[in-house]
Amino acid sequence: MNISTLARRNVIGHLQRYLAYFLSCSFAVTIYFAYATFTLHPEVVNGSIPAADIVRIGMIAAQLIIVVFSIFFIAYSNSAFLQVREKEFGLLSLFGMTNNQLRKLIYLEQTILSLAAIVAGIGFGLLFSKLFLMLMNFLLAVETPMQFQIIPRAIIETGLLFLILFQALTFFGLFRLKNRRIIDLIRAKKKPKPMPIASKWLTVLSITTLALGYTLAATANLFSAFFLVIPIVILVMIGTYFLFTQGMLALFKRLYANKNNLFRGTTLLTRTNILFRLKDHARMLFLTSIISAVLLTAGGIVFMFFQTFIDQGTKIVPQAIAWVEEDANQFQVIDPYAVEETFALSNQKIEYTVNTLALPGQMSLPVPYSNLVQDTDIMIVSQSEFNRVAQQKGLDTISLNTDEILLNTPFSTMATVHDDDRTETLHVKEQELSVHIVSEIFGEALFSSAGPASSIIVVRDSVYETLAASFSESDKMRLMGYELENWKDAVDVSNEIKEQVNPAFAYSIQTRAPEYQMLIQASALTIFIGVFISLLFFIVQGSMIYLKLFTEIEDTKQQLRSLHRIGITKEESARIINRQVQFLFFVPFVVGSIHAAFAYAMLGSILSIQLWGSGVLVISIYFVFQVFYYLLTKYVYQRAVLA
Repeated sequence: MNISTLARRNVIGHLQRYLAYFLSCSFAVTIYFAYATFTLHPEVVNGSIPAADIVRIGMIAAQLIIVVFSIFFIAYSNSAFLQVREKEFGLLSLFGMTNNQLRKLIYLEQTILSLAAIVAGIGFGLLFSKLFLMLMNFLLAVETPMQFQIIPRAIIETGLLFLILFQALTFFGLFRLKNRRIIDLIRAKKKPKPMPIASKWLTVLSITTLALGYTLAATANLFSAFFLVIPIVILVMIGTYFLFTQGMLALFKRLYANKNNLFRGTTLLTRTNILFRLKDHARMLFLTSIISAVLLTAGGIVFMFFQTFIDQGTKIVPQAIAWVEEDANQFQVIDPYAVEETFALSNQKIEYTVNTLALPGQMSLPVPYSNLVQDTDIMIVSQSEFNRVAQQKGLDTISLNTDEILLNTPFSTMATVHDDDRTETLHVKEQELSVHIVSEIFGEALFSSAGPASSIIVVRDSVYETLAASFSESDKMRLMGYELENWKDAVDVSNEIKEQVNPAFAYSIQTRAPEYQMLIQASALTIFIGVFISLLFFIVQGSMIYLKLFTEIEDTKQQLRSLHRIGITKEESARIINRQVQFLFFVPFVVGSIHAAFAYAMLGSILSIQLWGSGVLVISIYFVFQVFYYLLTKYVYQRAVLA
């Protein structure tokens, strides 16, 4: 038997051990190939597909993430494979195999696995490429769909890239393979493990760094977040590492010392098993918890952007079509009769209209993303006009005194940072009025903000009439708006109206439906790209646990055989295995979820939005997938161990 035959038989004989690694690598190749098929598609490259350039950039970024993550996963897996096979390498050396032959054997095994993963990944990619392009056609809403093509360059690029990647990491692993004595290799797994020792100081360091990182995240605001992100990440990573290497060890030693329930059922065996393997599992638990935290945080943020940005993006456009005429005497932007005629021809029903006079003025308002305030152009409308539009939009009406105003800012970042009941100076021509801001509506526009000013000040009708007396009609502004019953279906008619606008005043009109469609497409594409990356992260973190279990399978079998001799039943053995697998799957999940929860709190505080709904949903979905992966792994592992 030559080395090539031995390598092939080793791969086939240890297929169960390599299964998760092979599937993870194949999935990474499949996703990369699918993205390459899109980015290298002739219709995308030559610019025939609208908005494809933006999506192409996103997919190229996703490809880089796949490559970086694949490097990390393959290097970790190769290291684990070499470590678990030390006894096997010792026996082969004992039978006369030289170190160079041993390296050749390992190289051939890794090459067989990598070529199989590349071929399988590209094969699955070709199989699902048509479906992938159909989904992209749907999300991009293209008039002429991209046709399915086999892109030779995508196949060559994917194959060569991953072949170089696998080969480089294999050579790196072989370079690190140390020349050890045969007797040490054979006895590697037979050395008895001493009672693990936990450092009190490192345990305290773990708790302290995590507490400090969480506190900084929970108390961060818009102005401090930029400086705190990196320190928080460093603190949490240090705390997590020592949590698994020291803190968890201290906890299980305390549980082991608690004799009250230690001897109930299989508790002693379960706790002892976990305690003595914690040192070996610590690095894997740390990595999988960090991956879980990244995955949950990214998923929550993407889902939040999908919900919040679409909501805010539509609320800043007050009506389906809205614009500002800077001269109330004439319609310079577009004639409203032309707008109404276009709606009629498109069978669009008008729900209500806005035709409101406004006065220009100035007032000190916060500068977005800072603690500063500055004199800002505003538009002043009367209380009665505001109430009429507010009723149409389902908002509360107001009743103001002569020295009171309401501030309406369409952007949430322009919300004031002071108490509502404060005194401000309102500048209107040569007049100055001392007023109290008694109420605010921010993040939602009631009138168009497309003119020279984006913020609206609402004053009592008598105050408005007094101020308006000093303005001619041409000095006033006219705020126009048309709300439609089915505005989401008004993309084409909105674009048609925009084409009729005077080019000199194109900045003065807002249309909601096209912006809404663009936000929906951008969000859907982001989620679509992110889902595959998230799946890869999820599969890889599960594969790391699967790999860890199967690299210890011989030790577990030997341990359970010894326990059977002293009376442990098969059901009790299954219970011990189940607890061990539960620990490896769900402890990192819990730690990662806590990390993600504080990340949600920090981001919610920065953006002044509520993230908990999105976060709970993402964590729940992730938990369901984790349970499924756990049940599948437990089933396969129990069959392998108890067979």
